[in-house]
Amino acid sequence: MNNYISTQELERHIRTVYAKIEPYAKMDGVYKPLDDFFDVGTPGGQDGSFCYSDEEGYHFGVNERGVLRTNITTQNMDDITYQLLQSDIFWMSFEYERKNRVEGQDNRRIMFDKMLQYWSVIGEYYVERERKKISEALKNNPFMD
Repeated sequence: MNNYISTQELERHIRTVYAKIEPYAKMDGVYKPLDDFFDVGTPGGQDGSFCYSDEEGYHFGVNERGVLRTNITTQNMDDITYQLLQSDIFWMSFEYERKNRVEGQDNRRIMFDKMLQYWSVIGEYYVERERKKISEALKNNPFMD
């Protein structure tokens, strides 16, 4: 039998991890607070993401236009942390790139570097996971500058 931490403990863990990024994102002028729900769904099924823990593991879901678009279950704390934070880190990095765009340079260069910088504050597991994701994206769509 697996023992998973409670949803409350999971929320505390994820908020603690995300707080490590906060000073850097604030310095960059792109910080956005977490707006995920830590429950078995979003209130009334409204749009948004949610995360919870039960006897099967850790769950992450995203409701969009009244439909559950993402539904992930994992037994790994690092994986659920990555799943929950990836959208926020992406959007902060995107906003950073938008504010610091370089004419004639592929916009993703700055954005990808910023994403890796934010993930590195949390830990090497996250950096390596994001590097692999970026590498896959670039195989199909190389930089264009």
